[in-house]
Amino acid sequence: MAGIITPKQLLDDLFITEPDEIDLEAIAAHLGASVKYAPLTGCEARIVGDGDTAIITVNSQSIPQRQRFSIGHEVGHWVYDKGKISLECGAAKQQSFYTAQDPESRANAFASELLIPKQMLLPRLQGRKADLSTLTELADTFRTSMTSTACRVLDMQTHPTMVVCHTRTKRLWYRGSREVQDVLRPLRNLSKDSVAWGLLQGNGTTGSEEVDADAWIDHPDAGDYTVFESSFLATPEMVVSLLWWRSDLQIREAMRSSGDDWN
Repeated sequence: MAGIITPKQLLDDLFITEPDEIDLEAIAAHLGASVKYAPLTGCEARIVGDGDTAIITVNSQSIPQRQRFSIGHEVGHWVYDKGKISLECGAAKQQSFYTAQDPESRANAFASELLIPKQMLLPRLQGRKADLSTLTELADTFRTSMTSTACRVLDMQTHPTMVVCHTRTKRLWYRGSREVQDVLRPLRNLSKDSVAWGLLQGNGTTGSEEVDADAWIDHPDAGDYTVFESSFLATPEMVVSLLWWRSDLQIREAMRSSGDDWN
């Protein structure tokens, strides 16, 4: 992909250094794409391009955080597929990037890096707990969804963390930081001992608590450890949880029992 501009290069070109300067419409215009808002059915945004220009239409009925992510997503498509393009992108596609590897995932990753740049996030994350208070503050600062914010916190690799998404009946996806991803696996179904389970039963929209790790982790020794859970409702039927290990002891022990060396 030689010659493809990165989100950081794009922000640097426009001398954008603070979160409140990330104007998605201006960024799109810089790349030859205009943004319009209109009611859309069945998709969150669409892009129609020809040559060096494009029109991005965003669902006017969506919340601002979703609209911003949708613009960033379509800008990602435009960066990678500039020329002649016509795409419609729904909310399901905008969730896929947390686990998938495809053009939609690529556009979502671009949007995530554009809306929550590493060079702006890291200074605001250093020395902070990976908990609900931090997530809420960061989401407000970057004007992004809690889910996107949680995944970017994980991307920074400053804490041993895992982000997990469940419905009432199953696990939809999960991602872990470098220390966790190939060592520990979350339960397929929510435990009644988790904060997330209570949220889906109507006990609020957010919650944080230190819980026994066996409420989350599928491992024989999980009950010997704890994990700090911060959960929030992404929709009335879907909950996202950020799991943070205050101590890496469980991770070390899990790696030792699997025969892996700790690096």
